[in-house]
Amino acid sequence: MLMFKSKADLNIGLLEGENPTIKLSGEAVFHNKHKINEVFERLLNNGQAYIRVDLSETTFMDSSGLSALIKYAIRASEAGGFVELIGASPQVSRAVMLCGAAGFFAGRIDEELHHHDSKFERWPDPLWHVTQFSMPATTEAASEARRRVVEVIQMLPLAEADIDNAKFALGEALANAIKHGCRYDESKMILVKCIVGAGRLILEVTDPGEGFDPKQVPLPSVDSMLEGGMGIHIMRKLMDEVKFSFNAGTTVTLVKKLRAHVQDQCEPSRRETVALTDRYCGASH
Repeated sequence: MLMFKSKADLNIGLLEGENPTIKLSGEAVFHNKHKINEVFERLLNNGQAYIRVDLSETTFMDSSGLSALIKYAIRASEAGGFVELIGASPQVSRAVMLCGAAGFFAGRIDEELHHHDSKFERWPDPLWHVTQFSMPATTEAASEARRRVVEVIQMLPLAEADIDNAKFALGEALANAIKHGCRYDESKMILVKCIVGAGRLILEVTDPGEGFDPKQVPLPSVDSMLEGGMGIHIMRKLMDEVKFSFNAGTTVTLVKKLRAHVQDQCEPSRRETVALTDRYCGASH
């Protein structure tokens, strides 16, 4: 039996008062967004519409967690109040901006989204790295998968914002695979590949699902807060290329172009391939 230490937990603290503060610690993702809903409902039902949300200890947030915050920011505004985000990480700030939702929150959301290409050139082609592993369709495994992939991409010539973008996009792909491809069936497996080569970082997530038509997924609506399609929209905004293929399952391919510092050197003859095949991430027996 595969056992995973949960790293995808969310703890919620509440500092009561006239203007209460909600503190989110851990990962705010699709399987625990009900916790966010519950604390907001309690405050709004008590007539408290001026609410601060402390995100200084939020380690990761996917589009489901973001949707909950936006939904209640709209609810608070309709009640004559506001939701203020405190200590939001660059990843969360960037997600809010990409969804066009910054205007719903009090405070500044001013994360820079552009790349400073003038300082970089293309990553040398000869260097290759391949990491591949299988994981069960659980949120704990998804958390561990993100950690393992980040360990690889942190060694690459990517700005911190690009690393956050890749982690965020991978999180959305894994969430979709668990929810839609595996339909929350923890006995089903998801294949994750991380490929570095030819000047690109390529992340692939394959699930056993029947697939869908990406062209039929509507753009997300902030006003109506339809969650469907927000993850795909965010992936396309964060990565240079997003592709879907359907062959014995569904595969989403996320591509980020690599750029190396001009002074960085790589031996022309070096070609390194590291393969970790069919390993269960974080598993113990």
